[in-house]
Amino acid sequence: NTSVVGEAITAYANENVSITLADATTVPESAFEGCTALSGINLNNATSIGKSAFKGCTALSGINLNNATSIGESAFYGCTALSGINLNNATSIGDYAFEGCTALTSVTTAATQIGNSAFSGCTNLQSATFTSADTEIVAYAFSGCTNLTTLSWDKVTSIGNNAFEGC
Repeated sequence: NTSVVGEAITAYANENVSITLADATTVPESAFEGCTALSGINLNNATSIGKSAFKGCTALSGINLNNATSIGESAFYGCTALSGINLNNATSIGDYAFEGCTALTSVTTAATQIGNSAFSGCTNLQSATFTSADTEIVAYAFSGCTNLTTLSWDKVTSIGNNAFEGC
């Protein structure tokens, strides 16, 4: 029961907590939202990360999402310590999924759609690599990524309005 785990983590607000949920295949909506003591999590078997699942987890610096195919809206919004993430199997990244993740420096993904403002405000993001044969980058996807210097992709089918505004 992830809501119970989330409440337990919140109870230890002054201590960093790292957990492993080896058998979890889905992280439900808002499961760990606001758990400011959560510093790391291993979700090696998770394929779906729900809306706002880790939103506001400001201590979260590492997460194992090797098998995740779907990242929900605002899933990691405001996770200011998140510096690295493996999205090699992700096929969709929702709107605002990583917005405001200011420590994030690079992203590699197979996603075919990058949602609105998905990486907006990731001020330390330096590189983005898209490995899918067809990628759609929608409006404001990387806006405000002031250190973005390297983009690499095989084929982008469309780029939305202001996708790279302020870069």
